[in-house]
Amino acid sequence: MSGRFEARPLYAVLFVTLTLNSLSSGIALFFSDNQAEFTANLFGINAIIWFALFAILKLGLDRQQSRPIDHYDGIVIGLSVAIMLLPVKAFSIFLLPVLAIYILWRSTTETDDRRMGIVALALSGPAFWGPSTQALFGQEITKIETKLLSAVTNLRAEGNVFYNIDGETLVIASGCSSFANVTLAFLLVTTFWQMMGLKNDRQLVGSIACAVVAVIIINSARLAVLGFYPEQFDFWHEGIGRTYFMWSMLVATALIAMIGVSRAAPRQI
Repeated sequence: MSGRFEARPLYAVLFVTLTLNSLSSGIALFFSDNQAEFTANLFGINAIIWFALFAILKLGLDRQQSRPIDHYDGIVIGLSVAIMLLPVKAFSIFLLPVLAIYILWRSTTETDDRRMGIVALALSGPAFWGPSTQALFGQEITKIETKLLSAVTNLRAEGNVFYNIDGETLVIASGCSSFANVTLAFLLVTTFWQMMGLKNDRQLVGSIACAVVAVIIINSARLAVLGFYPEQFDFWHEGIGRTYFMWSMLVATALIAMIGVSRAAPRQI
């Protein structure tokens, strides 16, 4: 099998399949619940993740010629397919960053193989690194966010609990934390950068930092609204108001990514 096929297109398809397999529970809901609603919600998968999957396919199937697969690739691909067939989603989630690191190790700088590997590693953030970090340090992260919220709004806080203006307690759980959106912001900026073929330098780091700060500010603003307007809790927590803030994060992150790319591109030509 070695030498007959190019490596990058095969790995691109493998990355996409792994990601969708990791998110299979969200996709399954499409077939078991309100199909129209889940179609509108992009089958339960974040738009940034879909964009990253598109980027991986584009980098994997377009442009420069890739190296032919060798015996090591045959072993890696065979093991990956076998793991994906196992009825344990956690294996696919763990395999995504491992495979991305393998691609980075086998690739050279400023090639599409390297860029695809970078996007895939960033994609493992929402799928693996983010949930793993929250599982291990979620309570500490939410305590930090609660202290930040209290310092800015002057709302009373203890641990990961803060009090609204009526004195009622509100708990900042993992689902309310900025951390999940931070990994998505990192993914979006990184994906833009790799698709434009830009160098991975301090300008990329600066754009990622700006996107992360924007996400934290917007999420903190939503939590502050929950504290100051308790009568509108349902609207801002799970209703359309929450959707407004989620789209605000997406738009802000995309704008920061595009501004960063536009500023970096002329300097790198």
